[in-house]
Amino acid sequence: MRKTTTRQLSLAVFAAFVAAAPLVMAAQNRASPSGSAEYIRVGKMLFFRGDDGVTGRELWKTDGSRGGTVLVKDIHPGPAGSVPANFVLLDGLLYFTADDGSSGRELWRSDGTAAGTVRVKDIRPGGAGSDPAFLTRVGKQIFFRADDGKHGRELWRSDGSTKGTVLVRDINPGRGSASPVLVKAADDHLRFSADDGDRVRRLWISDGTAAGTRPLDHVPVAGKEETDPSRPSIRKLSHAELADKPRL
Repeated sequence: MRKTTTRQLSLAVFAAFVAAAPLVMAAQNRASPSGSAEYIRVGKMLFFRGDDGVTGRELWKTDGSRGGTVLVKDIHPGPAGSVPANFVLLDGLLYFTADDGSSGRELWRSDGTAAGTVRVKDIRPGGAGSDPAFLTRVGKQIFFRADDGKHGRELWRSDGSTKGTVLVRDINPGRGSASPVLVKAADDHLRFSADDGDRVRRLWISDGTAAGTRPLDHVPVAGKEETDPSRPSIRKLSHAELADKPRL
């Protein structure tokens, strides 16, 4: 009931902001790769992915008025658009993924100004991009999945700084990918599913350190082996929360 009420309030707030910027927001809602609108409220501002027909899909913000509805930054100059996605908040700043047209899709942050909208780290140098996904805040850091071109798709974390954006653990050693699917935060730990190389996806837990990133148990949540019917909590995660797709 509480989730339903929260969602209804969010939609109501969003609808109010939409009324202030019909052109930009209509374009945003029409073209969302994830199938749902990308927007997030930060204080009295609403950040969203919008398309004004000139700069492509970029990061916008609004205070609910026409004059206060503006493009934050043209991250990918020209009409192509950087397609910002995976919005999450940390310490009052907006974190998201975007493609600037030269470095590929990487992790970005914004304070709501053009100057303060910057790439956090070029995790995979070159044009391919590390393609971060499943951004999830846990305490004072953000966990996500990324591919640096050396370790495959593995678990990463960031405190918002370049130096503090690091690989947590190479769960599937080498170029193989653990392809972690981030489930949820619980008691300053992250729960997620991953494949450590045996082609069986299991539930893992991480505190942000390599030593503290381990299988929660040896029960598979997907793959060749079946889930232990005596562990209903694991079965529920595999069929519900693990079914979510990364938002692009």
